[in-house]
Amino acid sequence: MWWSQSLSYFPLNMSSNGEERLTEMKKKRKTTPRITTKKKKKNKPSTTPQSSPFLSLPDDLVLNIVARVPRLYYPTLSLVSKSFRSLLASPELYKVRSLLGKTESCLYVCINWFPEGFRWFTLCRKPDQTLTNDEKKKSSGYVLASVPMTNTPHADFASVVALGSDIYNIGVPQSSREASSSSVFILDCRSHTWRQAPSLPVELFTVSVGLIDGKKIYAAGFFDANSEDKNSLSVFDPKTQAWDPVPIPCSEPLGVFYRHSACIDGKLHVAAQNMNVAYNFKEARWDSSQRVIYYHMISNSFCVVENVLYSASHGAFKWYDTEAGWRVLQGLVGLPKFPHDSCVRLGNFGGKLAVLWETIPYGNVHCSLIKKMIWCAVIELERRPNCEIWGKVEWFDHVLTVSIYSTLESVVSATV
Repeated sequence: MWWSQSLSYFPLNMSSNGEERLTEMKKKRKTTPRITTKKKKKNKPSTTPQSSPFLSLPDDLVLNIVARVPRLYYPTLSLVSKSFRSLLASPELYKVRSLLGKTESCLYVCINWFPEGFRWFTLCRKPDQTLTNDEKKKSSGYVLASVPMTNTPHADFASVVALGSDIYNIGVPQSSREASSSSVFILDCRSHTWRQAPSLPVELFTVSVGLIDGKKIYAAGFFDANSEDKNSLSVFDPKTQAWDPVPIPCSEPLGVFYRHSACIDGKLHVAAQNMNVAYNFKEARWDSSQRVIYYHMISNSFCVVENVLYSASHGAFKWYDTEAGWRVLQGLVGLPKFPHDSCVRLGNFGGKLAVLWETIPYGNVHCSLIKKMIWCAVIELERRPNCEIWGKVEWFDHVLTVSIYSTLESVVSATV
């Protein structure tokens, strides 16, 4: 303790001898100039590294302060020091965030990054910069920051789904030698580490995944049963971390399941080779489904937000529910038009619509030096009378530059 150390500087037996006091006073006078000299030297910059005064605070206080900071700033805070990086990945921090009611939706983007492989990014705020007034008006202040992690598995648009603070990557072959897979990987968005989960009951050649009422995860696809293609629907319970032991069979003559599905009103709509079906989870039966629902899902530019299916197929924003069918998403003032061949991905961003798309500058697209620009927009959704949904563009901006050979794979949001 500091006070016990201070006591050791004082003699235990104080003498009343005047000569000793005088001697001590002289010693103090002699040392006075040295003290003055040291004060003057304090103005010189120190070359030795200094520890952050913030981290010298009690641990509980540090956790309470950092837990109140929006997650958008965490990538910037991680650059401060190794201690900060460890703090931002600690389970204790997220327990405090939960207790304080500070959990929030965080956008994650998977990119097939040429030539390295699959990489994940998260939306964050740019570090403070000195900008002119014109630059501030043009910039949204958002950027995609790379998430440092190891052993990132292969991913696909239809194989990724987020639930709580975890992102599930299901049924994707991890090498070019594999045609089917039963693998399941989970990304913990608090520590940004991957772990393996129980495998699918069967190896699937195609897979599409999603949420059932926001509580369970489904995986639909076809598998090889004694050289015969059969469709399968498996259900995963995150609480027990287990798949239902027996997949739900589909005996209809549909042809194989495609990689396009969406769960609306408790029904899982799946596109198949010959026709389309919907599985009613409450009644545990398959029904035929209108093929029109899949017209705007073929390009993989779709997602479900609050029980409504949204699509940006061919640059046209539309929405679908079981009562209204497909309708045009109104509003969207200020949102630029996408190139007709642009890759567009949609994601549920805490009840808002996140839109990411690619653009290529004019020039020789075959040149390896040409870069591709990734753009992001966040749209607030408002349901109005007369079966109308309006979208208000909160912001859009260029958030990342990649190689022309890199591609957008998936967009999801986790709650942390």
